[in-house]
Amino acid sequence: MDGSSEQTNANTNERRDSGSSSGSGSGSGSGSDSVLTSDTERDLPRMVLITGAIAVIGIVVTGVMVYALDRVGPAGSADVMWIMGYGLTIFVLWYLLVRPIDFSKRY
Repeated sequence: MDGSSEQTNANTNERRDSGSSSGSGSGSGSGSDSVLTSDTERDLPRMVLITGAIAVIGIVVTGVMVYALDRVGPAGSADVMWIMGYGLTIFVLWYLLVRPIDFSKRY
């Protein structure tokens, strides 16, 4: 009796091992594909949101500063602020979005 119970336990363990390994193997393959897709899908709206925030902040802050300097500041300071503010906004957007693109690869 002792030998038969050991054999039954061994068969049960083999079934558990083979079932869990085949189930996890097929599940992990499809799961990793969906994870890659969801990461890529999450990055695009996030980048659009960051780009929009940078553009809005750059435009609004520069516009307010130009208005304030035009009313109160010394002559010409509003023009300098306009060039520096909008120029810096364009530079930051170029640096974060356009510069990392590799245009040399052919598809």
